[in-house]
Amino acid sequence: MIFSEARVVILHYMREHPGPLTRVQISAGTGISASWTADHLALLERFDAVRASLPPEQRKGRRDVTWWRNDKRIAELLAQLAAALDARGDQYSAVTSETEAGGGPSEQ
Repeated sequence: MIFSEARVVILHYMREHPGPLTRVQISAGTGISASWTADHLALLERFDAVRASLPPEQRKGRRDVTWWRNDKRIAELLAQLAAALDARGDQYSAVTSETEAGGGPSEQ
């Protein structure tokens, strides 16, 4: 899943400290270990929620890679999440309504 507590913390930190930021800066600012920060940034990058100054194949062992948020893509992802939650809510409402109206499973 793209959104986890740690990734939300990272994205929030990056919003509050407009970059570009290094992984070390993000790690220090969020309290998330540098290795976990790297893993979270890689996943966020796969969804295009963040971008890096160098392509993945050129980053190995480099500490000077900088990162920044892709706010347009984050907005798109949030809209997709909201739509999915709305659709689930509609499904949940329909099931709840059926149960309340006596259309659900009966108790025996």
